[in-house]
Amino acid sequence: MNVNPIGLCAPRPCIQPARPASNPEIPADRVELSSSPGPDPVRPPASSPARPKVAWLTAIETSLAGLSGPVGPVLRAVLDVWSGRQRDSCFEHSRHFADEQQAREQFERSKASLLNPNQWKELGPTIGAAGFKLFCDDRRKLKQGPPEVGDFLKIRLPDLGPAVWCRIERLDQQADSVDLVVRPSPDPLDQDPDVAHFFSERTTNHFQLVRDGNRVFSRVIGRDEALNDSGDWGERLLSALRLKGAWLGAKKPQWRAFTRKLLQA
Repeated sequence: MNVNPIGLCAPRPCIQPARPASNPEIPADRVELSSSPGPDPVRPPASSPARPKVAWLTAIETSLAGLSGPVGPVLRAVLDVWSGRQRDSCFEHSRHFADEQQAREQFERSKASLLNPNQWKELGPTIGAAGFKLFCDDRRKLKQGPPEVGDFLKIRLPDLGPAVWCRIERLDQQADSVDLVVRPSPDPLDQDPDVAHFFSERTTNHFQLVRDGNRVFSRVIGRDEALNDSGDWGERLLSALRLKGAWLGAKKPQWRAFTRKLLQA
């Protein structure tokens, strides 16, 4: 890898893997939708199946379905975390423009922001925004410039726990769309092979931009979200608490602000 004199990664052309086939399915647990849904997001390849559901677990879920108020969602989240169940999520925002030229100009501005993860904190909420740092695929160099397949993303959550890590798995750029896919990974600065994230390694997150005529859509999609049960008991407990909090709404302010501000760049 080329490194510049100040110790940062030298920019290189983005790697362009092949675009996967589109699937018309809408995410099972779409968290936030614009008033008029846009083009369906690209469905990533199927990952490892979750643990099989047993009869008594189904019975408990049926009982919880009848609970009203905040107790039901809390207990369902605890049960899902404990049982290893997977969830999907989707946060979406869109803007309508007077003509296609304005939409193209906004798409290009938003694309530049999306491909600059070091500035993603500015796209978060005013209070409690997560921090993001991009690292080269040689694992030890902070990177300025667009991400590439194999690079690492260090994420500092607004809590007292350690940072979490993802790796750039796919970056697909078309004339009117961008799909940046990350997957939880071990900490590249450590020798520990365990995934350094509360999500398991079968989880993927998609950061997408799509222009469709005179509308532009931004999305953050979570696929196969499940608990990372690696590490010692303390690490597993922290992962369970973080995942339960995310499923109960802790991630909503982050990704609602992100998708909205991305289209205001």
